[in-house]
Parts: sequence; structure tokens; C-alpha cells
Amino acid sequence: MPAVEHDLGPVMQNGFVVDDVPAAIEHWARILHVGPFFVFERVPFKEVWYRGQPAGDIDLTVAIAYSGDLQIELVHQRNDVPSIYTDFRARHGTGLQHMGVLSENLERDLARLRAKNVLPVQYGTLPECALRMYPPTITPGAWWSSSRRPRRRSPSLSACARRLATGTVVRPL
Repeated sequence: MPAVEHDLGPVMQNGFVVDDVPAAIEHWARILHVGPFFVFERVPFKEVWYRGQPAGDIDLTVAIAYSGDLQIELVHQRNDVPSIYTDFRARHGTGLQHMGVLSENLERDLARLRAKNVLPVQYGTLPECALRMYPPTITPGAWWSSSRRPRRRSPSLSACARRLATGTVVRPL
């Protein structure tokens, strides 16, 4: 298999599709000693597009924590709006669904991908962040996401997460 050239920024996140966010948090905290988790009920997207169609009524619960510098994201979609998460569930059930990278220059990296005919499958904006999801053509077996690196040094996307946090903070046991 040919090596994949990777120049899109460091991997900073592993995103997992889960059946039950509280049970997944319990597992990560108790068994893997990861936490605290920040839980976001009904993620407040400004807009979401999936395969060129609006998907603004997607209903996600997301929990985020860190294991060292790696962000762990647990995602549960609470409705059946077509999305990368319902696609993954139909094909694989639960598990590692994507890897996230931080881009120094998102527009440049998106242009590089377009030149290789790699186009976003899902795009969404939050009040503070823009996220794009890509198919597993670059990373076989897992989707990957790209987001803009904050202008000043912060603990990755946690600054964005803190601004959106209205949910629960769950600490390891």
C-alpha cells in the first residue's frame, strides 16, 4: 500500500460513535482514566450540510475530554437525520469514526484537498468554530475532520468547547 502524504496539521482528536454517552464516559474514566468530560447536549450548530443537503436538525450529544494532548470525542446522534454518524452506525455500529487535525491555514488545506478531488462530506459551523468532515479516502477505515487552529496558543479546541459548554462536566471516578 502506498504511503499517504500527510501535511494537514497534527492529529489532535479521535472521535468515537457511541450508543450511550454516560456509559462511554464511565468506561473512559474508570478503565482508561481519561477525563473530565465536558458534555454538550444538543450541539448548537449554526448550520450543517451533509452531502450537499441541509442537515440543520441533526441532534447530537457530544462529550469531550483529553488524554494528554489528544482530544477524545464521544458522539451520539439522537435522531435519524442523514449524517456521517448515521452512515457509520449503519456500516460499523460503534467505534472510532474519525480523526481530527488542526490546520494552520484551513483555506489552503481545503484547496489542496479540492485539487486531489477530496471534498467534504459533512460541513458544520458552531458559534465559534468551523468543522469539515471528509471520507476515509485519506485515512482508510476512519473519517477525519479538519478545523482551524486557534490564532493564539490554547489547549487545542478546548477553548471553543468551553465557550459552547452549557452542559455537564463529568470527572473521572
